[in-house]
Amino acid sequence: MKRIFISLIVIVALFFSLSSCKEERTAVELMNEFLDSYGIESVIYSPSLSEGDEGYVDEKFFESVYGEASDSVIDYAAVFVTDTVSVGECAIFICASRYDAVVVSEICLMRIDMIASISGFSDTSSITGSFVTRNKNIVFMSVLSDNSRSKSAITRILK
Repeated sequence: MKRIFISLIVIVALFFSLSSCKEERTAVELMNEFLDSYGIESVIYSPSLSEGDEGYVDEKFFESVYGEASDSVIDYAAVFVTDTVSVGECAIFICASRYDAVVVSEICLMRIDMIASISGFSDTSSITGSFVTRNKNIVFMSVLSDNSRSKSAITRILK
């Protein structure tokens, strides 16, 4: 009886450990999934793309756009959307730790403030509804025309 009980516990523990292992996705994969869900097409910029691919950027790109703390970021992907009346940007950052995700979230909030200060566009709805969200070590920033749809899409993807 003891042997059956111990075997059952081992089987249940193994089942839960295997079912909780999610395959790690790259920032580009997450961004592609987000863009499909949100319903836009855009070039994804990331250093994890191959050099020569559309959207490839080097490591200096992060610091030039988002500032410091590039050591906190393992992988990222960004999208920039502009048209004649609005500006938009969203980015996904995979950080080295949850603490680093907090640091990167603060950087994203500063980026949103900078976008708001330089935006000369007549439609500011993307800026007023912008947000930064975290899930474990992943940070997502949205400055898009429909941030409620953006929040709904990224929530589904990161859960």
